[in-house]
Amino acid sequence: MGFDIKPATRQGVKPLIVPYSESGCGKTYSSLLMARGIAGPKGKIVVADSESRRASLYADMIPGGFETFDLCEPFSPGRYIEAVDTIEKAGADVGIIDSGSHEWEGLGGVRDMADENERKSGKGLHNWIRPKLEHAKFLQRLLRSKIPLIICLRAKYLTRQGKDAQGKTVIVRDDHVTPIQAADFIFEATAHFEIRQDHTIRVTKCSHPDLRSCFPSGPVTIETGEAIAQWCASVSGKP
Repeated sequence: MGFDIKPATRQGVKPLIVPYSESGCGKTYSSLLMARGIAGPKGKIVVADSESRRASLYADMIPGGFETFDLCEPFSPGRYIEAVDTIEKAGADVGIIDSGSHEWEGLGGVRDMADENERKSGKGLHNWIRPKLEHAKFLQRLLRSKIPLIICLRAKYLTRQGKDAQGKTVIVRDDHVTPIQAADFIFEATAHFEIRQDHTIRVTKCSHPDLRSCFPSGPVTIETGEAIAQWCASVSGKP
């Protein structure tokens, strides 16, 4: 089978967007607003909710509403692939997974799978081979999505030992939170950003210079999603 070579265009881009934050910073609500902007006033939003139906708390705050289903344990990569399939089959214009962190650290998730292997066969890197392969399949499924996807991630401040001016050992906390997922997970995203406690955002990746202008310095709004949708539909940066 041959290859079909044609001029490159940005039309039809299906972005993978990853907001992350500590609890209470607004990643669920921000994602719903952004999804409404991307989908348009009448577009269909479907949420796979592993956060005890947290998204449903905002059912009366999102214009046009949205649909949701529970994403329950086991939080295996295969289960998350099934969730993406379900979102697409439901006819969603935009899908949200809240949250993708369970796939890594939840019951039945990648780390749990590796721990179970260790209990059976002893310590060793071999315990991670199958779990990481399944995780890679999940990531590839996200990249093959037919629709825009927003994957919320939990995050936390990492700490490490350091020395103060007097040479005394102290615990040093990072300046910014780190997403709870595989270290390379967010690398594949079209864009990712941290949501701070005051709901403002810190953009940590944009795949194109023009895309960065779609994100506000303040809280995420429906207009944020509308700007992203316009960028995705443009050709060579010109709508």
